Amino acid sequence: MIYQHRIVIARAGKLEKRHEQFQAKTLEALDAAGSVLIGAWEVYLGQETGSAVWQLRQFESLTAWTELQDRVAADQALSEARQCGLFPHLDEVNTSILRLADISPALPTEWPAIDEIRGQPRGYIQQRILRFGVGAAAEHHAFYKQAVLPAL
Repeated sequence: MIYQHRIVIARAGKLEKRHEQFQAKTLEALDAAGSVLIGAWEVYLGQETGSAVWQLRQFESLTAWTELQDRVAADQALSEARQCGLFPHLDEVNTSILRLADISPALPTEWPAIDEIRGQPRGYIQQRILRFGVGAAAEHHAFYKQAVLPAL
């Protein structure tokens, strides 16, 4: 499995309008194209509080993700709807493709639809982004496994 991790930034009060447009038009079209949203988090504390949402989508492989990008790009109606209704409300979108680290437990492969869990109690997660120089990640992961993980 791979995961598409996206931060969508919509400042100056535009996040709510972005949510309305996304949920009314784009979410269903992306689901139908095979890009199923498995999680979305609004920034509660930290940089971009009230102006950003993190999204997570799951794919079988990088090939499956690439095929989806091609289908979405070829869908003229979806492209026009996003261009006119969604994009004017955005300041920035950053997308990364992730894979689970070897120390991570497996994530579920089946997820409930967003509408099935809408209105349910929600929790909080802390996201920490670590940036390393070239080649330093393996050293960090070894240290984390030996010194940090046992203390958690």
